[in-house]
Amino acid sequence: MRHPRAVKLSKSLSYVLRHGANNEGLRIDHGGYVDLAAVLQLPSFRRCGYTEADVINVVETNDKQRFALRNHPETGRLQVRANQGHSIEIKDDGTLLTPIDLGSCPDVVVHGTYFENWRTITLCATQEQLSYHIHFAAGFPGDATMKVSELTTA
Repeated sequence: MRHPRAVKLSKSLSYVLRHGANNEGLRIDHGGYVDLAAVLQLPSFRRCGYTEADVINVVETNDKQRFALRNHPETGRLQVRANQGHSIEIKDDGTLLTPIDLGSCPDVVVHGTYFENWRTITLCATQEQLSYHIHFAAGFPGDATMKVSELTTA
């Protein structure tokens, strides 16, 4: 089981990087990256005393690969991003999303959710303001080619 502090940090990062970066006044680079030092200066992160090392640990140990780190190509400053699930617009630099079309679409794709959400998802799937991309896993659960981290184990 993961340490409660790491879980709380992961949830805080998820909110800020997937949904709240604009409201928090954070600048989002192409590809969805945000300056890590700026994230750590947000009041909710400062109150908890999170450090760069804490974030690196969460990114490196997250079994669902929710986040990525990089050094900014020009400044060298450490940046962080959420890899999926954004409700805010992200200008993709080609490293975040993999476009699919009928020619490249796998035979089977899975999107993990709860059954009670299915009707809303099918009715609202084309409304851009709800989601800018949808995360799928290729294949059926249990297939040897499907990564376990691609499915929610809730």
